[in-house]
Amino acid sequence: MHNNDKKQNEKKDIDEKILFIIEKSKSNEYINFISLKLSSLQSIKVKEKIVEILLSILTDKIEYNILIKKIFDGIPDDILSLRPLIWKICLNYLSLKPNEWKNILNKNRILYINNKKKYISNLFFKKNKTKNPLLNNEYYKDNELYLNIKKDILRTKSNMNFVSMISKNDESNADIMNRILFIYAKIHPDVCYVQGMNDLLAPLYYCFSIDNNPQNKNYIEADSYITFENLMEIIKNIFIRKLDDEPGGINYRLNEINYLLKILDYELYLHLIKNNIKMDFFAFRWMTLFFTQEFEMPDILRIWDSILGNGNIFEFLYLLILATIEIKKNDIMKEKMSGIMMIVQNLEDITVYDLINKAVKIRNELSKKYIW
Repeated sequence: MHNNDKKQNEKKDIDEKILFIIEKSKSNEYINFISLKLSSLQSIKVKEKIVEILLSILTDKIEYNILIKKIFDGIPDDILSLRPLIWKICLNYLSLKPNEWKNILNKNRILYINNKKKYISNLFFKKNKTKNPLLNNEYYKDNELYLNIKKDILRTKSNMNFVSMISKNDESNADIMNRILFIYAKIHPDVCYVQGMNDLLAPLYYCFSIDNNPQNKNYIEADSYITFENLMEIIKNIFIRKLDDEPGGINYRLNEINYLLKILDYELYLHLIKNNIKMDFFAFRWMTLFFTQEFEMPDILRIWDSILGNGNIFEFLYLLILATIEIKKNDIMKEKMSGIMMIVQNLEDITVYDLINKAVKIRNELSKKYIW
């Protein structure tokens, strides 16, 4: 078969699948909106990838393990509403039953609007006129919390105009992100707000803000809050200081990475110990911020596809951390403490694709050693 004939057959097969998806998704406006945009794409390879993803969710009940395999290698950027939809599923916002999505979205969005009214309305003007010291103390604490979050938000991805951009109602994206984190802190006092949460919110908020599905355009803030809250439910123990050494706490997890490095690469493990380099010197930030300070936003979105598409968020974070120092191994082995720290603090020469590929290779290697 000639190449032209092969390409024509591939195109015909994809076009037939697209027509099938369009027809079958008529009752689901979220999937249907995406499917209607497929025909305008030029790349057959991209179409195939998106078709695979859509077929995995166009069912009465989504097989989660199948879905995450489809997105682990990255979600195409060509249809802006695709990644937001998939991330909502991966972060337990949308259920595995697509016919429930509309009710879930309506319920959660209304809940957020009510919480917004409860915690934000007149935030800076609710000082108790009766001079009740307890109520006044809460007022000052709330304002201090709000302003502390604001300082961090304004430093989030400072090389991007996105945070300071005006979104709607003459509000900046920074104002909206500030509100989300403040409400989270009020609803979850056990975690409250910890510096770094702003960096975790940023990819979610950015992802939903570029969603061009009109069904979602008025709910960027609510959807960002709910997915962030769900993400924090999975990882919150690494932000709670009293749990640092407990299972799931940050020190516990860093020790697990150290153990894996010892198994994976004893030579590198010993070199770090010899030079008094502890895992928390560099891996603390990578783990708590999901590499958001190491890459630009397009690369962050890509790396998060694999983190969320792994099924176990921390498992793949471990692999990414191991991959980072393995990629840098040759340079690290030549240096002592100060030189090593300079190397691991500069990841500009590492591409996100090399990092993910290395992480996958490490997973396979650890699997051979029966510990993964």
